[in-house]
Amino acid sequence: MIEIGLQRMVDYIEMNLSETLSLDECAQIAGYSKFHLHRLFSNLTGQSVGAYIRERRLSEAYIYVSQGERILDVAIRFGYQSERAFSRAFIQRYGMSPSKCRGLKMLHVSPLVIQDLIRKCGIVMEKYMSDVFFETLEDMKVIASTRFSNNPEEEVIEFLTQYAKEHRIETTGRNFGFDVPVEDSSFNQEVRGYQYWLEVTGNGLASYKAGDSMDEQVTYLEIDKSKYAVLRIEDPFADPFERIPKGWQRMIGWLKDHDIQGQTCQIDKYCLEEVKIIDDVTVMDIYVPIE
Repeated sequence: MIEIGLQRMVDYIEMNLSETLSLDECAQIAGYSKFHLHRLFSNLTGQSVGAYIRERRLSEAYIYVSQGERILDVAIRFGYQSERAFSRAFIQRYGMSPSKCRGLKMLHVSPLVIQDLIRKCGIVMEKYMSDVFFETLEDMKVIASTRFSNNPEEEVIEFLTQYAKEHRIETTGRNFGFDVPVEDSSFNQEVRGYQYWLEVTGNGLASYKAGDSMDEQVTYLEIDKSKYAVLRIEDPFADPFERIPKGWQRMIGWLKDHDIQGQTCQIDKYCLEEVKIIDDVTVMDIYVPIE
């Protein structure tokens, strides 16, 4: 079940906050591929595994610093390469330098209880969400690019759209995107990853094979036909940090309620987001492969 694997990973993280943690290691503990773990955890909790580890480390670090432990020692204990890097992350999280928190009390951030999160996912059905339905996406040819930054979505969408225009690549008008995990070295940094696809007709691309690099930043992919569970979010950008995560949480709850998650966890395919306009209304369809 979803909650067993994820809770096992959360417990492992908690016991090893001062140790070097990798996404591959966390995925092995949870029993998923690292890509499936990333999308499952981030969609359920609203943050990546790396962001969760960073939050928990800073929470524990606050306790040690407030009790008078030397700042450099705390920084090294929780994986920061310098006191300066630790202080920058600490200020960003708490709005004050580590030295200012000495003697202060704070509400301790407790580790996640996955079962509680999943229970909440299946309860609320907001009016801007559709019921879950099924759709088969046929074989697709796409060009893909990935960005890792503080704002990867806008950067990669702008880049790939411009790339297609400059190279006169014929597209179908469909595009998809999804979060991708960051490297382990970025766990203590505010960095996110996002991959973006433009579906192409294939005209003029006959010389490329699936997986070929078209240049340093663009890859040609061929995506096999697959059946998906789909949930539609109406006007997702009216409140993107509320509506999109809630849509994914609702989807996870629905999969659990219908005992479908066991199939999707075994398939290393892509969970996708597609933005389109239907009857002059912007919608986002989120896709989870089930076959």
